[in-house]
Amino acid sequence: MFTVRTTAYERLIPTTQVVGFAANDMLFDFNSAAVRGEYTDKLAMLGDYLQKNPDTFVVAAGFADSVGDEEYNLALSERRAASFKDYLVNNFSIDANRIVTLWYGEGNPVADNTTDEGRQLNRRVEIAVGLAGAE
Repeated sequence: MFTVRTTAYERLIPTTQVVGFAANDMLFDFNSAAVRGEYTDKLAMLGDYLQKNPDTFVVAAGFADSVGDEEYNLALSERRAASFKDYLVNNFSIDANRIVTLWYGEGNPVADNTTDEGRQLNRRVEIAVGLAGAE
C-alpha cells in the first residue's frame, strides 16, 4: 500500500496570441531539430516579450511527419521541442522552468502526410504563450 500526497494546481490556460506577439508554428527540415534562421526575428520578439513579462510561460509541442519509425519520430519531436526551449534559454536567458515541452511524434498531423508540402507542415513546433495564474 502506498500513501500519495497530492498538491492542488492552479489551472493554466495558454493562448496562441499575446499582446505584441503572435505565436505561429515553427517548421523544421526533414530529420532535423535545428532552429531555422528564418525564425530568429520571431524568437527574438518572443524572448523580449518573456523578459518583459515574467509572469508568462510558453508551451512548445513538437511534432514529426510520418516518414520513418514511429519511435524515432517521437524522439525527433522531443528534440524539436527541446531545441526551441534551448534557443530561448541560451539566447535570452529565459528560465527553463517557464518553458514546458511536449512531444507527439507523428500524431496530430495538421496536413496530409502523402505530399511533400503536407509533411513539411507536420514537421513543426506549436507554440502557445500563457499567463501564469490565468483562469
